[in-house]
Amino acid sequence: MLTFEADACDLVADHGGRVIKLIGDEVMFTAVDAQSACAITLGLLEKVGPRDTPLPRGGLAFGPVIAHGGDLYGDTVNRASRMADIAIPGEVLIDAGIKSRAGSFSASQAGRRLLKGFAEPIEVWSLSAAAKHQ
Repeated sequence: MLTFEADACDLVADHGGRVIKLIGDEVMFTAVDAQSACAITLGLLEKVGPRDTPLPRGGLAFGPVIAHGGDLYGDTVNRASRMADIAIPGEVLIDAGIKSRAGSFSASQAGRRLLKGFAEPIEVWSLSAAAKHQ
């Protein structure tokens, strides 16, 4: 677990992001832009994936958040968390906000998904370790 925490903190810092919290084998972070968020997440999959079973998975969402007491709250946070919940091992699901700002990172359409706590399904894309930027 300490290796995961160190890897997560290093990758986030290397890309100008900020770790909000570590919860067991999960990390919540903010990034300066969507491309940095994609690079951080794919970097974690590369570093952590080969040594962890099951493979890690994640969710990235773009939008406003509410900062309070050192934590982040709101629909954007919940959307990212719910996408991580439904991602298959080794996969990162991203929302339209990340997709439109991901630059040279590629993602494949993963359909419309109804996320727990949301009234309407949202379009999601899969940003897997195999879909590296060019």
